[in-house]
Amino acid sequence: MKRVFALAVVALTLSGTASAYYHFVHFASRTAPFRPMPAKFDLNVLPNKTLSWFVNDMSGLVFNTQGDGPAALLSQLKSVTGVWNDVDSSDLRLAYGGVATPGLTSTTPSVEVLFDLPPGVIAQGGPTVSLASNGQFVPIVKSVVRINPDFSNWSTWSERLYTTLVHEFGHALGLQHTFTSSVMSTEWTRSTGKSKPLGADDIAGLSLLYPKPTFQFSTGSVSGRVTMNGTGVNMASVVAIAPNGSAISTLTNPDGTWQIDGLPQRSYYVYVHPIPPAMEDQASPGGINLPTDATGRTFVGSSPFETIFYTPFGGVNNALQASLIPTAAGLPVQNINFTVRQRNGYAMHTMRVFAFPGNFAARPPFISPGLVNPFVVADGFNLPVNTVRSSTIGGPELRVRPYELAPTAYVRMDFDPGTLAIPSNGPRHVVFSATNDIYVLPSAFYHVERQPPVIVSVVPGTEGAVRIASITGLNLQADTRILFDGVPAQVRNYEELPGGVTRFTVGIPNAVPGHRAVLAAFTSDGQSSLSVQGDNPPSYTYPADTQPAAPTALLASPVLLSPGTEAMLQIDGLNTQFTDGQVAIGFGTPDVVVRRLWVLSPTRLVANVVVAPTVPPAGLLVTLTSGLQVNTYPLTAGIQPAPARPFWLSSVVQNLLTGASSVSPGNIITMQVGATPVPLTTANAVVVINDSIRVPVGLVNGSQVSFTVPLAVPAGLAVIRLEAGTDRSLPIAVQFDVPAARPAGEAEPEPVATSRR
Repeated sequence: MKRVFALAVVALTLSGTASAYYHFVHFASRTAPFRPMPAKFDLNVLPNKTLSWFVNDMSGLVFNTQGDGPAALLSQLKSVTGVWNDVDSSDLRLAYGGVATPGLTSTTPSVEVLFDLPPGVIAQGGPTVSLASNGQFVPIVKSVVRINPDFSNWSTWSERLYTTLVHEFGHALGLQHTFTSSVMSTEWTRSTGKSKPLGADDIAGLSLLYPKPTFQFSTGSVSGRVTMNGTGVNMASVVAIAPNGSAISTLTNPDGTWQIDGLPQRSYYVYVHPIPPAMEDQASPGGINLPTDATGRTFVGSSPFETIFYTPFGGVNNALQASLIPTAAGLPVQNINFTVRQRNGYAMHTMRVFAFPGNFAARPPFISPGLVNPFVVADGFNLPVNTVRSSTIGGPELRVRPYELAPTAYVRMDFDPGTLAIPSNGPRHVVFSATNDIYVLPSAFYHVERQPPVIVSVVPGTEGAVRIASITGLNLQADTRILFDGVPAQVRNYEELPGGVTRFTVGIPNAVPGHRAVLAAFTSDGQSSLSVQGDNPPSYTYPADTQPAAPTALLASPVLLSPGTEAMLQIDGLNTQFTDGQVAIGFGTPDVVVRRLWVLSPTRLVANVVVAPTVPPAGLLVTLTSGLQVNTYPLTAGIQPAPARPFWLSSVVQNLLTGASSVSPGNIITMQVGATPVPLTTANAVVVINDSIRVPVGLVNGSQVSFTVPLAVPAGLAVIRLEAGTDRSLPIAVQFDVPAARPAGEAEPEPVATSRR
């Protein structure tokens, strides 16, 4: 799909080093040394390092399936953004901000979802960047994901739409196309699905833009240079690929230098290939936005060349002769250099592979020992079907022949049943060879031990006031996820029945009467029931007689939030059915972010809310999502003018002895004080827990306070305030875990308060 990228850059300076990867890249000058400067969101200006995304009016959307509608689409969008939010090695978090509050402007960066594309285009995404740089990156000020409003030819639950939206949100976060079959590859070569949308390349690309502090110290690095006729090759794709494992890539700088960071510790082959030519509506090779200099001039890529693998003695086009390069955390491997040979035009490129779990083609392709059709079919550009050979990296050569049931542009690759009997669970990379050139397709197919999951029946029921469903199926395991549209069902029981049949009992997400939710099963090996049931998936229609009355009111306390603070907000609903893990609340502005939310009852929840210091006084449009129910409440909450004497706490707590964020009664914990009207001392500061337990502060270290949580405090949610003299902070909610059992004879920790002198 297309990317939208608006750029205006003034003179830039750069310090530090980074990998080019497939980010939106800029350079300070047109001369070496070239150190890429990516476009990215500045985490320092995002409340709680959280990027909010919003939807605009969805009332004009057109759907083709009964029950399909805005709620189903929104559930898929929330699942899509959750994919990027859940990357553990990234410090960037994403949060659904609801429907944008009309007329409210903000300087806090965000992602806006618009439904305004013309026919013929499914979706687009990309960032708008700042006019200035901070010296290391170009800040993204806003991103947009645009979606075609006409879903008459699409279903909101489809694999293709889902991976397309994950792809476009990747562009919005700062990622460009890659060529490793991951979700940021173009649709033709993409080999990820709804069960496991991200490849290792996607995870590395995001984590290098927004790294956790330990990311680069816990992963490996490989670097070198690519030259042709003595000159550096710009925008060549260099890939580190592990047999039966990850493929992670980068693009070369204008002088041919490159560096791949974020490699999990293992051994890799490294190869270099030209990025494919511009296709369809692409404006440049591979659909890549070309890197620019400080004046906005682009760096054009080099001409095509032959693909080769690395060896210390020169490049080879046979993976069996290539060198395996071991990597280790914190120990960079350097001087992995390539000298490539120019070719006249492009050879094979942009390949894709299909499997046949039935009498239909499926992507991504999964091959298992019991599969009825033990072969895959490939096609691509400039593919010589009568002379091409293929083999798996680190595995056997495959029997290749023209595919007799399709046009001559397709080839069939057969598998030895004995090979498929070898236990596995992972990607297989294929090398296509012809006329002294090769094409490497990472994750051409996935070799797994089980066949895809199938949902056989869905039987509704109740347990007390809770709606449940009994779901039976084949090839379902205990860790299989069952989704109603985009919402995971809460598993209550799992049974193995005779004949290989399994049964889940699940709680059903909330939805309005008459909603038809499509069900899908996702297994841990990456397979999806949609691969075999996508044309006629099982569904559940919500009956009217089991639905409570529609939510009609929402009460927030406090009603007014203060700029530049964090506070606990209590939400009470009328006729709501809040379920833990399925509730989200948004305030229509990126200046208000929920740090954490707790469901206390079907009609009550509390949340710690972070408010940016720059937000103006305004009423807020609150959006409450509960499962597949979406309701908006105008002017339920608002922003008041900034207080003259703010006093607030951060809800981020830390165990003083272990450094962990999980805390229990009996622990010594540290809390950050956001602001206080008076200087804090151990003499005037007291922590108040649940408005009844008063605890003296033992240590004050600048804006931090430490104290011992009394054992009398019950495990669970607690409300905490800090008193300083006659002043009292805004409340925050803190989760206390059950204290760990202490070994016999071990003494209780000494309260911090006893350290006073």
